[in-house]
Amino acid sequence: PDETGFDPLTDAPSFTPEPEPDEFEVEMSDICLPVLFTLHNDPDKWVLLQDLMTAAKVKSRDALLRQINPKASSGPPSVAHREVMRELKLPDFLEQSRCCHLLSAGEKINVRASKVTLIKYTDKVKALLNVERIVINLR
Repeated sequence: PDETGFDPLTDAPSFTPEPEPDEFEVEMSDICLPVLFTLHNDPDKWVLLQDLMTAAKVKSRDALLRQINPKASSGPPSVAHREVMRELKLPDFLEQSRCCHLLSAGEKINVRASKVTLIKYTDKVKALLNVERIVINLR
């Protein structure tokens, strides 16, 4: 700094550690819950349609959509259920999605499929899966 007059530590940001959380939240069920995903620039969590159908023991996509979105308008499912269902091309899904589960070995996604259908992880989906939210106080 003496030779050039430049001091790289001038105006250096100060380190402020992030506060530790007071609580830890987990979701439990009497069944094995499907893996959840987040999508880039989307605050919601999503589950693969096939995983949800398997976990909920529902035979068809239409039956599942009627259970989680009973007030949907008539028409093609991609239009009638657009609030709770999203279809992505497989490369887009692989690029945009992030798995939310800890210690997950990764989901088996059919890489031969041209698209992936996701269902929004709503309160109705949680009820269908019998999800119980548990908050653990860390203090």
